[in-house]
Amino acid sequence: GIDDIVERIFMRTGDVSKIFLIGDYAKGLDTGLIEIVVVGDNLDQEYLNQVASKVSKEIEKKVVLSVSRSSVTNGLLIFEA
Repeated sequence: GIDDIVERIFMRTGDVSKIFLIGDYAKGLDTGLIEIVVVGDNLDQEYLNQVASKVSKEIEKKVVLSVSRSSVTNGLLIFEA
């Protein structure tokens, strides 16, 4: 699940500094939607969209990956460089 998503993000995404889990999953609710914010510079949003689509099919949950240049205050930090 989430470990696979994080691993795929690092394959080709750019300079990732932090990854946050937000939304229902960050609150411990399994609603079928996994929302992740990737923080860093020169991140490839197109690649992240491809990763989200592939992982969504594999785990049968909707995955949304978004990019930010600054930290998230209302999420669960799952990676920090």
